[in-house]
Amino acid sequence: ALRLANPRWATDTLNRTLTTLSSVFAVAIREYELDMANPFIGLVEKARSKDSNTSETRSNKRRSFTPSELESYKSALATLNEEARIVGMIMVQTGCRTMEAAGLLVQDLDLDSDTAYIKIRFNQIRGLKTENSARDVPIFGATLDVVKSYFAKQKASSPNEPAFPRYGRDGGMDAISQLLNKIIRNNLSLSDKRLVAYSSRHTMKDKLRELEVAEDMQKAIMGHGTLGNSGSYGAGFARKKMLSILTNAESLVQWGK
Repeated sequence: ALRLANPRWATDTLNRTLTTLSSVFAVAIREYELDMANPFIGLVEKARSKDSNTSETRSNKRRSFTPSELESYKSALATLNEEARIVGMIMVQTGCRTMEAAGLLVQDLDLDSDTAYIKIRFNQIRGLKTENSARDVPIFGATLDVVKSYFAKQKASSPNEPAFPRYGRDGGMDAISQLLNKIIRNNLSLSDKRLVAYSSRHTMKDKLRELEVAEDMQKAIMGHGTLGNSGSYGAGFARKKMLSILTNAESLVQWGK
């Protein structure tokens, strides 16, 4: 029905709408303890040929940063406003999605634990791509130092406030994406449209493969689906273990092809 009513929609737009509907039902089923299945789970449409400018598949539309490109990108982040810089740094260090970093609330950052981390959850700013996207991911080193310095200067009146007010608003996710992509085009002088800020997520996946990290751990860090039904059992991985892996990933100097 959505496809027929909106023939000009790209497949990604259609699937985002279905994901939103799925999220609404998921919350209602949980909160009202309904005895029903979520009718929108798994209801996604495969990419159509007219969605692509070439014969490339969806997975080939973005690529990872090379090691030298990533270093240049990290240096270029320092030229941005403080909020944008932090969002970019968190994305590079954790492999999280743009909206996951930019849409954090003040209460979603735990900087006082032995292992500091961000809590990626559904909130009033933005949803998540899937239910499995909810996760805790450590932050450390220079990224943690910058985050602590930023919050030391903030005077948030509520833990439910956006951690990054410039982007935790209507239209904010588009604004941060455009800004981060702009420095790739301008500061790095890279015209390859497959290289975008979101490429930091693809880069992290390549790094985890290079380190031969177990698939379950990769999915826990990246917020991908679990491996079979067993993935829903237990308390998950210790953050210290994640921290060790992400520290190794940050120090890598070679990955991918």
